Amino acid sequence: MRRFAIALVSAAAVMALSRTATSDDGKNDPLANIKSLAGNWDVSVLYWLSPDAKPGEAKGTETCAMAAGGTVLRQDSKYTIGAVAVEQMMVMGYNTATKMYFANSYSSSTPGFLTVEGTFDDKGETLTLVGSEKDPTGGADQKFRVVIEFSGADAYKASVFLEVDGKDFKAAEYSYTRRK
Repeated sequence: MRRFAIALVSAAAVMALSRTATSDDGKNDPLANIKSLAGNWDVSVLYWLSPDAKPGEAKGTETCAMAAGGTVLRQDSKYTIGAVAVEQMMVMGYNTATKMYFANSYSSSTPGFLTVEGTFDDKGETLTLVGSEKDPTGGADQKFRVVIEFSGADAYKASVFLEVDGKDFKAAEYSYTRRK
């Protein structure tokens, strides 16, 4: 269950990041696309607790709004996984010093917080972010990767991959639709 919680938290932490935008002056303005994601989203989730497990399903909602003077996007999410309600808050943005997108996630399902960072592909259509979480029992860190694919202003999909025994397995797939 711990690995499942990691997958959900890490994926949700980055779901609202978007393609690199072009500003009116023709320069890349990554915050422009992040700002465009302000609003309300419905989320459908498929998740796998292990590589050989059948997928479970969950539903959720997200509300995104700019914060800190428009420098970051705050994302508040609620999911129901079986009988368990999960709430989380994320803060995400773009670090101009490192040229990396980042997200910090805080969740009712795990103590502490997770941080991920990454970049877009050359076409600006797929964002890949990576992170890891310390194992509180002293075991090996859990590495994960989140791949976000955009299909327009009102929908996108994100897949979470956990590294288990040196191999990636798909732990969750999120499908987002903007509420009108």
